[in-house]
Amino acid sequence: ARGPLGPVHAAWLCSGLMNIAAWLSWSGMTHGAIESRHILLSPAGHAVKLVGGWAFAARTGSRPTALPERTLAALPGLALPGATLTPQTDLELVRLTVREALGDAFGSRLKSLGVPDPLRRWLTLPPTADGIGDYGAWSVAIDQSWPRKFVQLDIAPEDIYGA
Repeated sequence: ARGPLGPVHAAWLCSGLMNIAAWLSWSGMTHGAIESRHILLSPAGHAVKLVGGWAFAARTGSRPTALPERTLAALPGLALPGATLTPQTDLELVRLTVREALGDAFGSRLKSLGVPDPLRRWLTLPPTADGIGDYGAWSVAIDQSWPRKFVQLDIAPEDIYGA
C-alpha cells in the first residue's frame, strides 16, 4: 500500500467529497456512511465517486434505521433516542475520512504532516449547518492554502490492490 496521501492529494479528495456532501445537503439526503471503503478515486479522470454505503442513506431529519459502526463511533449521539440525521453527519464523516487519508484520524499531527493552517482548521473545527455553506468554507480554506492548479496523483492499481 502507498500509505497516507499528501496534503495536496487529500485536498483533492476532500473537494470531491465536499461536492457530493453539498449535493446531498441540497437534496435533503444524508448518506451516513462516507468512508474510504465507499469511495472510488480515478486520478486519470480526476474524479471522486461515492459508490458504496448507500443502504444507510436516508432523508435528512429522519431517525437512522441503521448506521455502520464507524459512523456510530465517530458520532455516538446518533445512537441516542430521538437523534436524527443532519447535514453535519456527512460533513463530519468527510472530515474524518480526509484526516484518515492523511494518516491522522484525530487531527493532532496535521501541522507536522504539512497541512496548511487554513485546511488544518477546517478539518478540525465543526462543520457549518449545511453542505453548501460548508463547501463554501472549504473553498475559502483551499484558496488560502494554495493557488488552484491540477496536481497529478501518480497511483497505479497495484498501489491500491497489491502486486
